[in-house]
Amino acid sequence: MTRFTLIALALLPLFTLQAEDRPPVAPDPAQLTFDLAPDGTVSRNGQPLAEKALADLLAATPKEVPVLIRAADGANASRLQALARETGHRASLAALPQIKPGKPLDNAHPPLDILLQADGYIAIGSETFTPEGLQSRLISMTADGALQPVRLRAQPETPANQIAMITDLLRTIGLTDIAIIAEGAAQPAPIVVDIAFDGIISIAGKAFEIPALTTYLQGAVQGNPGQNVVISAHGNTRVQNVLNVINACKGVGIADVRLKPGAAQ
Repeated sequence: MTRFTLIALALLPLFTLQAEDRPPVAPDPAQLTFDLAPDGTVSRNGQPLAEKALADLLAATPKEVPVLIRAADGANASRLQALARETGHRASLAALPQIKPGKPLDNAHPPLDILLQADGYIAIGSETFTPEGLQSRLISMTADGALQPVRLRAQPETPANQIAMITDLLRTIGLTDIAIIAEGAAQPAPIVVDIAFDGIISIAGKAFEIPALTTYLQGAVQGNPGQNVVISAHGNTRVQNVLNVINACKGVGIADVRLKPGAAQ
């Protein structure tokens, strides 16, 4: 083994350590865009960033690259703005897209309905996609140059940064006529009130007197204003027993009260 080889082997751990200690190499974009959620979560391209990863990215990006912070309603961007300035970047602030009631679209082409699910997947009709799969599907759909309007339907739990990421994706493909529509919350399951032959009232096997039933229904309405009730009464119970339950429902504001057909005889 030569003297040169021994020197090279001795210096190898030093070079290895220096390589491991280097900050990650950042891409050289025209602009760094971050989405800021109301709880303070920062994400980029739909991926949440820990504070250290965020600081490393800013430090490794050339200072002349500006930073755009898209903040959701109620988010405090001061910490992120300060971090950008500390690393020498010029930071500007913009608002994340808000979910608004959709308006009918006046366009010769029928709108394309895209559903953003709360679990992160995206659906077009019966097909489900990841964001990458959606991009490929839309590129193939618009290959003939036909650009139709888009109705972007978001479930109530859909994060604002996911909505922003998909709207950005649509615009890069050329789909700029976008209506963001909030999907209504799921209708609550009906409360089934059983009335036995002797007038005993029960819900899921638990017996209630009218005052206790009224309290129970009032709590249900507070949690779900659209709550409805189905009354399943024994065919030979007194009509007054049924009326008592109907009056309890109406007394707490439940207008949708139905009698179950074919109740037990």
